[in-house]
Amino acid sequence: MSRRRRQVSWAELRSGGSADLWLISYSDMLTLLLAFFVLILSVSQVSKREFERLRVAITHRPSTPSDDQLQKLSQSVDAWAVREHLSQQITTSLGPDGLRVQFANTLLFDSGRATIHPSGEQVLLRFVDMSRSLDPAYRIAVEGYSDDVPIKNPQFRSNWALSSARAVEVLERFIERGIDKGRVSAEAFADTRPVDAVPPAHLAAAERKEFIRSLNRRVIIRVY
Repeated sequence: MSRRRRQVSWAELRSGGSADLWLISYSDMLTLLLAFFVLILSVSQVSKREFERLRVAITHRPSTPSDDQLQKLSQSVDAWAVREHLSQQITTSLGPDGLRVQFANTLLFDSGRATIHPSGEQVLLRFVDMSRSLDPAYRIAVEGYSDDVPIKNPQFRSNWALSSARAVEVLERFIERGIDKGRVSAEAFADTRPVDAVPPAHLAAAERKEFIRSLNRRVIIRVY
């Protein structure tokens, strides 16, 4: 005769009469957690770029640029700079933090000013139009830099103010061209991040110093 399974009463449940009853609540909790994570996964979109940045942060191993859109944009910018004879004034670099496009200050601004001059504006707008082909998920940060020569005038009381104004001036061109303002940001670094470069050996001491300063006067547009 088969043994009939005894039904557990509510009184036993409340009093803990069965030693294995905790498994019921435990299994219910696991089921709810599984359902929760399935729901989160179903509504989330995995970003390849963000995943790569997380991998680099965890493993501390540099990544090889594998973002097709940024690679294509970098190649287009390099080819455009060659055609327009701007290779010395527009340079690109692609790394784990995205694509960095550097514009020499003389290409965009006159000395001590934060208003883009007409010829520089045409160059900048050309780049802005090229970047519009990117997926809207990409963000754009405009970084303003300066040399170490102090500035103080009625318009700019420091290099911080100057580099900030220049970054905002460039940023506004993206917005004017239809880039969502939620995708763009401006950062100012003044002279706190000088470039690591060796001036030509044939230059005199004063010329070498000016050469380095000219490299530090720059705007970088980072796409990530």
